Amino acid sequence: MLLGRRIAMGLLMVVCQLAVMGCGGKDFDKSLYPIEGEVFFRGKPAVGCIVSFHPTSTGEGAGAPCLGTTDSNGKFRVTTREPFDGIAAGEYEVSFSLPGEGNSRDPNGDAAPDKLPAKYQFPGSSGFKVTITSSTTTLDRFELK
Repeated sequence: MLLGRRIAMGLLMVVCQLAVMGCGGKDFDKSLYPIEGEVFFRGKPAVGCIVSFHPTSTGEGAGAPCLGTTDSNGKFRVTTREPFDGIAAGEYEVSFSLPGEGNSRDPNGDAAPDKLPAKYQFPGSSGFKVTITSSTTTLDRFELK
């Protein structure tokens, strides 16, 4: 039940983030390339980690923000418009969020601190960048410490 709640919270965060970022828009007709990857934190799979891809350029030709959520093995697939549809070619900074577990008895839950160091939660400070091409299928493992 606790894992289900964490997944539901993660999905809610994903939906909210996509709505705020305006995913799609004029980039809706760009080709997407399905990719997968994995995230490890301190040598173990980062279960339930939200991996966000932020285009480094803006304007005509820039990709749209997109993301994935890791499974029990730390693996993820990227979603832009529909589940697991992929990512547009381009350069991206990557950020990570690993929601903590709430400790309130409130049935609506409460905001718990992220389990990752703050530097990973922002694209400018995470230290991770990727370049996506039409031939990209698997990303190198993201090792968070």
